[in-house]
Amino acid sequence: MAMRSLGPDKLAVLLSLDPPDGTTKYVVQLTEGMPADVSLRYFSWKTAIFGKYDVFHVHWPEFLIRAGSKGKTAVKMAAFLLFIARLSMTRTPVVRTVHNLRPHEDGNRVERILTNLLERRTSLYVRLNPTTETPPGKPVATILHGHYRDWFASEPKPEPVVGRLLNFGLIRPYKGVEELIDIVEKAPTSDVTLRIVGKPMTDELRQTIEAVSQRCERVSSALGFAPDADLVREISMSEMVVLPYRFMHNSGAVLLALSLDRPVLVPDNEVNRLLEIEVGSDWVHRYHGDLALPDIERALKMSRQRVSGQPTLGGRDWASVGSQHSAAYWSTMQPARSGGA
Repeated sequence: MAMRSLGPDKLAVLLSLDPPDGTTKYVVQLTEGMPADVSLRYFSWKTAIFGKYDVFHVHWPEFLIRAGSKGKTAVKMAAFLLFIARLSMTRTPVVRTVHNLRPHEDGNRVERILTNLLERRTSLYVRLNPTTETPPGKPVATILHGHYRDWFASEPKPEPVVGRLLNFGLIRPYKGVEELIDIVEKAPTSDVTLRIVGKPMTDELRQTIEAVSQRCERVSSALGFAPDADLVREISMSEMVVLPYRFMHNSGAVLLALSLDRPVLVPDNEVNRLLEIEVGSDWVHRYHGDLALPDIERALKMSRQRVSGQPTLGGRDWASVGSQHSAAYWSTMQPARSGGA
């Protein structure tokens, strides 16, 4: 490992993420929470290949390769190979945060080969919950995802509408939106309504949601990107957020709802059981098997009886998250640190 970029007491860390733009909540809050012994750099191919930094921290490695056309993808693949060569020659440690057990959209064989090159160079894995499996034999740190309370503190928060359910976020086929629509549309009473907010990832999903919004007065939608103010308003006006994912591991939507003091109904799994223990059973309600109307009615009834004013999100403040990331970065430098500076 070459001499450190900023001297013996400070690390320069290159993130695989773009610079903060005022909307990238994760990047802004991670930057603000980082202690003084770490200086973050933001990704560009010029910096990655020619810049000075001590640690590379990657999120979603497939996004370093993917592009909107075959030509652009080929250029990014070539740059990626140069980047891997640079990491290898300089023996730069790689830290990878594992957000998902697998990418939302599968890549091709070449993408898998290239990302495996980076995987082999990874020195430390960061997982967002203790159930995430990482490659055996490699160090791992568990760092909980920070909350969004501070980010949204200044936004107006209207009172909830009784009986309103909300489903929000990127709308993908595995997230069970169609099944939720079917439950609400066929409910024998009109006590429950459903609001769907977010961007459908397929034309078929968009058409399905638009059609049911027109024919059923219990279902309404706002499809497309939702600015922060709109998202806060929609979450605050809901009585409960319902996320009937067929597969759920780390959900930013769950954490966002809890940060705005809205209970959630989610599938039963190990991750959500741990989350319920962490934040309180008043706030995380689970269902088994396929979601059904009685699950929704039970969760609403229990939620209305809750006694705690806010879910417990201790340990998810960004100062704690930043300190834990700093410790993780420094741990990859330990041999050099103990040998001299």
